[in-house]
Amino acid sequence: MKRYEIIRTTLSEMNCPPDYVEIAIAELGRRLPDTEFRVCGDFLTPTADCCESCHTFYPHYDMKLIELPDRVSGWVCCAVERQLASTPPI
Repeated sequence: MKRYEIIRTTLSEMNCPPDYVEIAIAELGRRLPDTEFRVCGDFLTPTADCCESCHTFYPHYDMKLIELPDRVSGWVCCAVERQLASTPPI
């Protein structure tokens, strides 16, 4: 997923008031490099769910930008970050 796709998806998921959109866009633009990302949906399993709070309330602050073992960037919520931390590397 690309940065502009993350911004578009985030704005639709968080359902923020119109006067807050600019703040969210600015913060996401500041935090996200212009690169390709793997996102929560890439890591979900039948036993793992995303954190609704991270995705809907303040995702521009609560979501984490992480570096994955394969050197790709990840944009993930706290639940997926915990799942990845507990998964032994291959």
